[in-house]
Amino acid sequence: MNIVITQEELIRYAYGEVDDAESYCIEQQLLCDSSLKEQYEEIVATQEILDLFPVSNPSDTSVRLIMDYSGEGKGQAEQLEALF
Repeated sequence: MNIVITQEELIRYAYGEVDDAESYCIEQQLLCDSSLKEQYEEIVATQEILDLFPVSNPSDTSVRLIMDYSGEGKGQAEQLEALF
């Protein structure tokens, strides 16, 4: 049986965001479909490049402004700030 694997599913797989059943299905397709495997390898290569860039957190002011603009209020902004 030939199952169609989407790019979104490949990305989720690359980030380890699929369950065991999905993972098995994707791995089986990668073994059988060289085009799919090439696409997956490009995703992994892109991940590796992106990992070279530093990740910065938004400033407290930016978070507060976005939350205030969205109408969520300060309670939500403080919860979001606590994540960073």
